[in-house]
Amino acid sequence: MKSFPNSLFSRRIRWWEYLLVFTALLGFYLYHIQTALFHPDEANRIATSDVFEEFFNGRFDSRVWKKTYWTLTQPPVTRYWTGLGRRLGGYVPSDFQNLWVDGLEYTRINRETAATVTPRLLWWSRLPMAVLAALSVLIIFYLCVKVSGRLAGYLVAVLFLGSYYFNQLLPRAMGEAPLLAAIMAAWYAGYRALSDWELAAWQPAADRKRHALRSLFWFGLMGLLCGIASASKMNGASIALGAGLLALLMPLLRRGSLTRVYRLRFLFLSGGLLAIMAFAGFVAPNPFLYSDVALRTTQMLDNRFVEMRQQLSENPDDAITTPAQRLSAVSFCVFQDCTPLRFYAGRFFNLAFFLAGGAVLLAAAWRWVKGSSMPESDSESSCASIATLAIALTASVPVLLTPINWNRYYMLPTVFVLVAIAAGLTSLLRLLLIRSIR
Repeated sequence: MKSFPNSLFSRRIRWWEYLLVFTALLGFYLYHIQTALFHPDEANRIATSDVFEEFFNGRFDSRVWKKTYWTLTQPPVTRYWTGLGRRLGGYVPSDFQNLWVDGLEYTRINRETAATVTPRLLWWSRLPMAVLAALSVLIIFYLCVKVSGRLAGYLVAVLFLGSYYFNQLLPRAMGEAPLLAAIMAAWYAGYRALSDWELAAWQPAADRKRHALRSLFWFGLMGLLCGIASASKMNGASIALGAGLLALLMPLLRRGSLTRVYRLRFLFLSGGLLAIMAFAGFVAPNPFLYSDVALRTTQMLDNRFVEMRQQLSENPDDAITTPAQRLSAVSFCVFQDCTPLRFYAGRFFNLAFFLAGGAVLLAAAWRWVKGSSMPESDSESSCASIATLAIALTASVPVLLTPINWNRYYMLPTVFVLVAIAAGLTSLLRLLLIRSIR
């Protein structure tokens, strides 16, 4: 009986469990390709997915990279994924030219009806999103295991599978699945960077260089993924702040047996590598930026603010103008409607488990901040918790300040609320199980 709770809360998981979870997730999201309601923005992504052929054939002087609404509104990575899917389905750009109202001017799309997108074209365009959704939740599963053990991983997977919100949102041929995949991958890279720094700080000097170099590698990859996140949707750029926070905190707080000079040198190397790779990840996939990165990035940001004002003027009932409205909108979506417990009292259950999970994450982070060496399992939990808090805060806070109440804008805070709920519920079940065994 004693081995049962140890196995249930273990942070070690077998390869076949990952395969099982991924297979279940992939099958689930593939099924929901057909059930997710069509959104007019999907017509936008499909119609402009001809950038896929232009980019991967090296045609960087194509008209698709000229200054138009479509190059200003969002970076193109999402449309590459859409283009990959419909190419796998055998569709080339000439097959969906009927989506354009004015094909020669390349400005207006007939986006108001699903009739312009055939069911088969939509299925193939959504296929990469279903795969990215499954991979994203697999990473969340893995990191929840590291934070709170095996049970937390399975609980968070069940929470995602039971969420109508994510079942509708993630399979669509829109920007949410690519954004989520890039951010989750950056979260994983941040955890690995912390773990290797932990080994560099506390392991014998003979192993120090190897682990420090591996930590730098993971920081470089994290920077690249931050850039790709922002090249998927511009609000993805905010996680670069979380990555920078990790690069700053690691050598300052986890000193171990390392000298001050060694730690400062690592800080500059990791911070510089992070910035360079984030810049590359944002610019390289978007030929529109090549001629003048600073100017054209500014134009994209300005266009985003113009769009937000236009959205507010067209949808005044969705505007958020007061703190009370914001609190009501956020709590309804993040703690109720976007979770499996989509009823009024469910909001309070979710909030209670979220607070318990937040306490678990903060306690693990505090053990890390205290600065002493710790057992391997505690080290894994602390590193995963620090990475989670850094990415969760920087990904979620800007979104929660949005002036318009559209539920797809709450995707990132909802993801991390589900993570905290799984950690909190696991912690409470562990306490109950320990008491029952006694």
